[in-house]
Amino acid sequence: ELPLDDDDDDGVAVGAGDAEGGVAGGEEEGLGGERWEQRGGLGHDASAIAAAHLMEGVAMAPFRREELALRRDAAQILKFCGFEFREDGSVAELAYADEVAPRDGSKVALTDHNKLDPRLPFGADAEVIAIFDHHADENSHASAFPRDVDPAAGSACTLLGERLVLECRKHKFKSSVETYNAAPPPKELLALVASAIALDTRGFDPKQLKYSPRDVRVCHGIFDALEDNLQKPETDDDDVLDEEDDDDDEALQIALEELWQRKLAPVLAFRGAKTVVELGKALEHARHDVSDLSGAQILRMDFKQATVEGTSLDVGIAGSLLTFKDLTPKIADMRQSLLDLAKDKNLALSIVMTETDKSLSPPSRTFAYVTDPDKLPATFGPALEAAILAVPGNLPDDLKALPLFKTQGILDAGFRASFSDFSPGVRHTLVPGEITRKTTLPTLLHFAKDLL
Repeated sequence: ELPLDDDDDDGVAVGAGDAEGGVAGGEEEGLGGERWEQRGGLGHDASAIAAAHLMEGVAMAPFRREELALRRDAAQILKFCGFEFREDGSVAELAYADEVAPRDGSKVALTDHNKLDPRLPFGADAEVIAIFDHHADENSHASAFPRDVDPAAGSACTLLGERLVLECRKHKFKSSVETYNAAPPPKELLALVASAIALDTRGFDPKQLKYSPRDVRVCHGIFDALEDNLQKPETDDDDVLDEEDDDDDEALQIALEELWQRKLAPVLAFRGAKTVVELGKALEHARHDVSDLSGAQILRMDFKQATVEGTSLDVGIAGSLLTFKDLTPKIADMRQSLLDLAKDKNLALSIVMTETDKSLSPPSRTFAYVTDPDKLPATFGPALEAAILAVPGNLPDDLKALPLFKTQGILDAGFRASFSDFSPGVRHTLVPGEITRKTTLPTLLHFAKDLL
């Protein structure tokens, strides 16, 4: 139940998880206790919308409405499938976590995760009444029904898609079995769910094996529903899709080959895709396509931050999907943009690390930073740079013991940095492309603790 308005108090809140980075902002603990904010995407949002349809509830997104644009695959396929977008770029089918007031007695269905996150705004006594997930079972909420947790499935949307296909079939053949919803699933919802399955299974790529027989069967079922080609069940109360061939490797291979060759319905022809294989690739590309985002949005798309031990000061690193030479034309004032990020995230040190520029020799990425003059002394930046240049000799043993410091060459050659001014107030350096935030942030936290 979500308190969206005074007349809506019978619905079910469907909370989508974020497997790539947790819920409520996408947080996940990292090497140094840091917090990721990495935008999940299509599978999370599609599963919530599908479950909300089935249970006549409200799909809740664990992010702010302006952040939908940062979920690149979801934002683009939602628009392609025909979902209603508001003028602010948010989609009408989602309620947004920061706009929902906590409320006692909430009833919640979990999708794409199977343990309720206490940071979500459902109230202390929220009741989890249903679960649809494909991750490892955390053995919570045993009374939920349905409680469909299938780690073998390639996508949480497979579990919801199966129910949508059954509902389509019951509506088509006037089954006496009660359906979840009085109205049959709209084609845009079927297309959204099929797209999520295509992305999560990598287009049913046999080299990656991110699918199960259930994914194959459900995807065929959705395609049949979109083509109005569903077959009548053998019995009126048949409420499962045919599973008899799930243990037959030869039958699975035949079903896979048929799936690879099926021509997509127009509502699924995203970026001209003609098959599920092409659809998976198109969505993979869309996930990393930031061509229509502003520089400010790119800085917030994939973010990592942590608090310096013994202080209340935070360090944050934005991961840009663009190289520095492609990012800078999108940012008129790099210093102000990084300071705005610092204000938004409450940072003392605001950093961007870019995509590796493979045109450089050796391939390198840019590390650029600003300090908040209200939180750090003017001497902090030069002292931090000196500490970075002295690596690996000044690294503590606990960091030296981490395998990534070896594989990224830091134990042998340090960060190989050479700082200079990019613009007034912004310092930057190239570092080898193999160096990532997973080693950089713990190193910065260690030095900042000593300096502060």
